[in-house]
Amino acid sequence: MAATTPFLASPARGMIIKTLIISHVAVLVLYFAAMCIYLGATFQPEVYSSNLKVKIVDFDHGVVGATFTQFMRGVASQPNALGYEFPPSSEYNDDPRELSRQVDQGTDKVYAAIYVRAGASSAYMNALRDSTTLPSYNPAAALTMIYDESRNPLLNGRVAAPLRVISTTFVGMFATSRAPKVLSMALNDTQVATILLSHPYMIAAPVSFTIQNLHPTLSSVLSPATNVGFIYGFVFCFVLVNVIWAITDTISGTTSAKDIWLIRFTCLTVSTFIITLLYTILLSIFQLQWLSAGRWFAVWGVMFLLISQSGYILAFAMTTMGTRTAFFMILYLVSNIIPAFNSLDIMSRFYQWFYIWPFYHAVTALRTIVFDSFDQLHINLPSLVAWWIFSLGLFILSSVHRHRQQQKQAQQINMTTPSSDNKEVEMQGSV
Repeated sequence: MAATTPFLASPARGMIIKTLIISHVAVLVLYFAAMCIYLGATFQPEVYSSNLKVKIVDFDHGVVGATFTQFMRGVASQPNALGYEFPPSSEYNDDPRELSRQVDQGTDKVYAAIYVRAGASSAYMNALRDSTTLPSYNPAAALTMIYDESRNPLLNGRVAAPLRVISTTFVGMFATSRAPKVLSMALNDTQVATILLSHPYMIAAPVSFTIQNLHPTLSSVLSPATNVGFIYGFVFCFVLVNVIWAITDTISGTTSAKDIWLIRFTCLTVSTFIITLLYTILLSIFQLQWLSAGRWFAVWGVMFLLISQSGYILAFAMTTMGTRTAFFMILYLVSNIIPAFNSLDIMSRFYQWFYIWPFYHAVTALRTIVFDSFDQLHINLPSLVAWWIFSLGLFILSSVHRHRQQQKQAQQINMTTPSSDNKEVEMQGSV
């Protein structure tokens, strides 16, 4: 049995220690940079609240509409308020459906809207004076808040929740401000007094609001179907690429580079095809039971484009970087997670270019397919296809480049290593 040399006595100990120190420093620097980028994305998001536009529209043009508009202008003047805008009702042809369509389509980054219904003031005053109109009077019809929950569930706490609080505050403020006038009317008009006694809400909460959620979502469904599912797929691709490369490296000396590339490409594509197909089937069983056949196929198509693209980009990194692929994977995954798990609208300008990443387009596309929310498929799908082609192209080019490098290295070895015939001639000459 060969004797072993203690590490401290090994002549290579200096090189080993140096390599360990350099690699650990590199990992720490990479970790620090990745965490700075990730945590910086969620730093002071309230500063960018004005990027979340909310339309305030008065279709009433009466006391309710004027009071609410004045109240909301005061809210808009507060620090870190949402991006409130006050367009005239004529901009929407006096039709709330046009306003709802703008929120639904996300035009000009409009996330929500609150409007005062046409005739809200007259309905309120008629109910106050004429008891025959009370059965048909609905205080909640005065105001309507519109938002799209499925567009970006991460923003519901920053848009929908504050708007609910603001609307509730206005209901109390309006009742308080109108109470002296209503009581004065009751002193001069017995019918008004009778109405207030029989219907106390006409003084306590004469107007209220309705919430119109265009596309309700289920958080228990959305996360496994998009964000978490994609991360699982990316990690699977990383493991898969390492396994395929380890197996094919054992036959690299006896198989042509072209055949090795075909084996790697086929294994990677078929594996991602099967895993995304199985995952989509599981989603349809446990989470997305209501999906039609067309939507189910669309969900699988988006997943296959993203996961196979991730496999190709990792294959490119493995071909060009070798063992340093893990460094690339960390930066690539973190930069993709940021726009998928956060809203770029409440981040600094540095992060706006993160819109180009495939994870963002895949998540947005699946929200549209599953919940009919914020239709940007005309942008998302071409972007995913472009990333798929780009990643496959990088994989092909890196494989060709690697093959040429190996050919050059083999030629150099052949030129520097004498053949067996030359060795025999040299031996005979020496004899």
